[in-house]
Amino acid sequence: MTRKRNLWLWYLLSIVTLGIAALLWYYMINKDAKRLASNKSWSPALSVVAVTIGSIFLIPLFVSVWRTWSRVRHATDAGGMSAGIQFCLCFIPIVSLAYFGYLQSKLNWASDARLAAPLPAARGWKSSSPTR
Repeated sequence: MTRKRNLWLWYLLSIVTLGIAALLWYYMINKDAKRLASNKSWSPALSVVAVTIGSIFLIPLFVSVWRTWSRVRHATDAGGMSAGIQFCLCFIPIVSLAYFGYLQSKLNWASDARLAAPLPAARGWKSSSPTR
């Protein structure tokens, strides 16, 4: 189950910890998308490595952000999250704050939708109502 996260708290923690909390948040958003999509092949840790060490070469940074965007879109079935101009704007420093907020809000929404959905009946179990 994914947890709803208060993005303003993460912004504040990121400033106080000089970006370490932002890396933790980036890991968790990738982990939540992986869990919501039920996909075992994604690696949230590799995403963090790409935005830290890989950012020296710039290409892994862009690929990681692109894939994170795609993972959240896939996990939340968000048709409105096209990978066009919205994605390109996430590399502008001030606009990237809105990008993070948008990704987190989509995951929060998907998490709420999963919690609100009724649980499917287990196979082989009969109704608990008496049949007299």
